[in-house]
Amino acid sequence: MRDILCCGLHNNHCLLMVVANEPARGQAMNHKGLPVAGYQPTQSQESIDIVNEGKQLEERVLRYADRLKSMGAAADQRRIAIGVTDAEKAFMQFYKAVFAPAGSRIPLPEDNN
Repeated sequence: MRDILCCGLHNNHCLLMVVANEPARGQAMNHKGLPVAGYQPTQSQESIDIVNEGKQLEERVLRYADRLKSMGAAADQRRIAIGVTDAEKAFMQFYKAVFAPAGSRIPLPEDNN
């Protein structure tokens, strides 16, 4: 049994997960997340795997954009920049769809008044 800390940075958003007590082989693993408002307290291995698959797809898209950027004046750099931003936004929404399916609205302290 051990704790594993997985960290990542995406669009200046820090993604951290702590895995406590690895299950026996063949047993489903849940990952304990940080107590961030609006997010589920635990994540299944399936959720982690599908988001990691998305991260690979995102990296392929960004590397394609890098190839377009290297074309210089032969490609419209403004449109490439817009495409990169839109791709980053799309992938972040995909990740949020998995990690926060209940929605992103949270109660505020003043709501209790």
